[in-house]
Amino acid sequence: MSKKENYFIRVTLTPEQVLVLNDALDVYSRIHIGQFHRVREEFLTKLDPAAISRMDAFLFSAREEAFPELVHGPNQSHSMSSREVKEVGKIAYDIKQVVRVADAFAKNPEGGQTVNFNMPLWTSLSTPRPVAKAVSILDRLADT
Repeated sequence: MSKKENYFIRVTLTPEQVLVLNDALDVYSRIHIGQFHRVREEFLTKLDPAAISRMDAFLFSAREEAFPELVHGPNQSHSMSSREVKEVGKIAYDIKQVVRVADAFAKNPEGGQTVNFNMPLWTSLSTPRPVAKAVSILDRLADT
């Protein structure tokens, strides 16, 4: 790490804030693999069909500019581990995964069968792996 990067930041979030963070990281990381339609999904309940159609055309055009190699339709995208994916997209994906797993175990300490309990698939090789863990409300109050 360079001199500017010799520290870590700890953030404490409520369950609602965790959902917002995971959703934001999901949208951001999907944009970086060419899944621009994920932006559209954020507005489906707010827009009329004509507006959604215009948004689709705009997003498809923007994706063609950013990813000209994705020529097989709007649902084609890169794999997150692909070398075509920018490192910031991979980092966002890795953060999303560790937060997702910590949230899943906080809600169900015994674990479960869904992907939420799977160990993260690391995609960024340039940064330390992010760490997330759930803390009880009593632990959080002790930190303040």
